[in-house]
Amino acid sequence: MRDYINEVMYSFSRKAPKESYLVIKHHPMDRGHRLYRPLIKRLSKEYGLSERVIYVHDLPMPELLRHAKAVVTINSTAGISALIHNKPLKVMGNALYDIKGLTYQGICTSSGRPILNRI
Repeated sequence: MRDYINEVMYSFSRKAPKESYLVIKHHPMDRGHRLYRPLIKRLSKEYGLSERVIYVHDLPMPELLRHAKAVVTINSTAGISALIHNKPLKVMGNALYDIKGLTYQGICTSSGRPILNRI
């Protein structure tokens, strides 16, 4: 998960329009098990995103999706919700709904890590 957060934040810092915000939602099943706030705070400073990253826990997905331009997920029902709300979607893990033409397939580097520059 830490590598995923780093990859998304790095890509966002390089590719997203400067007026955009990145909202990171903590998975409800992971709550109380892992603390990502220190990592997100450190990476926000490192990548110059301190004013552009919002870390949330309890906001409902429909509310977040109403304002979202796109969604990046590992493998979650958030991806299905993004599709229902007609949002561009990038899946970083393995999901049954990660199908060419339905989700953004991206470009991979030689390391196999996706480059998130077209969402």
